Amino acid sequence: MRINLVSFSDFNSVIEVYDKEKMDLFVFMLVKIIEKGSKKTIKEVLRDLSVSEDLMYLYENNFYYLLDNKLIINKSDSEDISRVIVNDVLFSEFGKYCLKNNYIPKFREIRDLRIIYNMLDNKFVSDSKINDSSNVVVIDKSINFLNLINDNKQGLINEYSDNFVLNYRNKEANPYYYEINVNSSNISENLKKYLKDNMVMLSDNKLIEEKDKEFLSSNFNCVLAYVNGDNFVNSEYYLISDDSKEFKVEDNKIYISNINEFNDYSFVSLDKEVVGYKASKILLDDKEASVVSRNKLKDNKSDIKKYLVKNRDKFSEIKIVNKVIDLL
Repeated sequence: MRINLVSFSDFNSVIEVYDKEKMDLFVFMLVKIIEKGSKKTIKEVLRDLSVSEDLMYLYENNFYYLLDNKLIINKSDSEDISRVIVNDVLFSEFGKYCLKNNYIPKFREIRDLRIIYNMLDNKFVSDSKINDSSNVVVIDKSINFLNLINDNKQGLINEYSDNFVLNYRNKEANPYYYEINVNSSNISENLKKYLKDNMVMLSDNKLIEEKDKEFLSSNFNCVLAYVNGDNFVNSEYYLISDDSKEFKVEDNKIYISNINEFNDYSFVSLDKEVVGYKASKILLDDKEASVVSRNKLKDNKSDIKKYLVKNRDKFSEIKIVNKVIDLL
């Protein structure tokens, strides 16, 4: 069975490369002061610790260093340690990452990188597969991008030894599309969770081969669907095969005469190309979900359009019919 997925984990990013440097006493003292917090200024706290006036400029310089390398966030209106209140200084995400390991970064270079991350397999990949189906499961899961690039830094930048750390100036998250093949009787727990969150149940129970199945997720959408039966997928407009109600229009549903070629299918999408879907079921633990087999059909759009145009005045709501004619 084919599962189509998309996650927003195709990143275009500006990556900053830093060498790791050992933390000296002055930086160590500033870090501990910020960690503890105080309503006093940084200079007042240093004086309380018996730091002489002659050494204050070294603390001032290292405070600037922490700021310039984005290790701290200064909410004060000043950068003078004699005026900056300790509680107005916070560690940045990058600062927490570096300083908790007792090193400081020294800037080396900037690189523009495209980083594509497969969340289910927990690995980087080289390219994104664009599916020809809108039947996708969207993985909504937050990614700690800073941890991600540093945990995999050797794979991203392999010409340096391990003694470096990465930060990012900005990142643009784009959709990453991919497809996996699974056996419906042996679906991983990780994938099963996403399927349960996104599944839809149709009423058909046609038997279709395992290899032909495609998972039908709740965010499947059609612009226009031909429906023969009760299986209503998400669609902007519907053409419904029902000779007894021919020419009736209800909301976005247009009743037309029967089209024999479509009778074997639960629903047919008429957007861009005519594709028919036969529905069956899979069990995800104790819940049923729909899977489908999909086939391209002979293009009947022109015949349907001629039928709608010819009988336009017979329909109870011409405005909706005209919109569908325009789609065809």
